[in-house]
Amino acid sequence: MAFKQARRREDDIAVVNACFKVALGKGGVVQSCSLIYGGRAPVTKRAALTEQAIAGQTWDSDLLERAMGAIPRDFPLDSDVPGGMPEYRQTLTMSLFYKFYTVVCGRLAREVRQPQSGWGVCLCVQGFRRHTDKQALL
Repeated sequence: MAFKQARRREDDIAVVNACFKVALGKGGVVQSCSLIYGGRAPVTKRAALTEQAIAGQTWDSDLLERAMGAIPRDFPLDSDVPGGMPEYRQTLTMSLFYKFYTVVCGRLAREVRQPQSGWGVCLCVQGFRRHTDKQALL
């Protein structure tokens, strides 16, 4: 699953972009994952410490906390980052993972019929639909 955040909707240059993949086993345990970010380093970079932090963990709120603690270690805040806005880029990096987390939780909620312990956060995620005013886009 890929995400991109640009300054404007029509802008082709992303401030931060990300591509995530996770394979979950029985009980929602992370079997493997790839977390790749662009716009945080001179080249596209893998969030290796974050991948290690969530490997073997159940996809729940504890996993989210682990990931949010590891992401800043993968991408330390660099004040002279090309393009500027280091705090904004750091926030986007974490926000894109959070968005992925909620999408996976939503999919788990549809697949799991009976609530299981530790999955309460995932089970309460609702679908999101954005309605745009076509006149505003002109």
